[in-house]
Amino acid sequence: VSLLIGVTVYIGALSTRRYRLLGYVAVAAITTFAVMSGVDRLSDRARQSYLYARALVGRDFAQPEVTAVYAA
Repeated sequence: VSLLIGVTVYIGALSTRRYRLLGYVAVAAITTFAVMSGVDRLSDRARQSYLYARALVGRDFAQPEVTAVYAA
């Protein structure tokens, strides 16, 4: 499925002559490959810690709220 989506993005960018989009997609694919290769080289414990931390980013904190501060 992901291969089909990837091919569709490249074909869509080429058929509509949106070359800048094609460049962005290519850079994103290369960056993703580099990052995931780095994750693959981690030890099992480090990989689990990385994936755990990534899954929890932004979930431990409440939404920001604006509160009034009164000077005494």
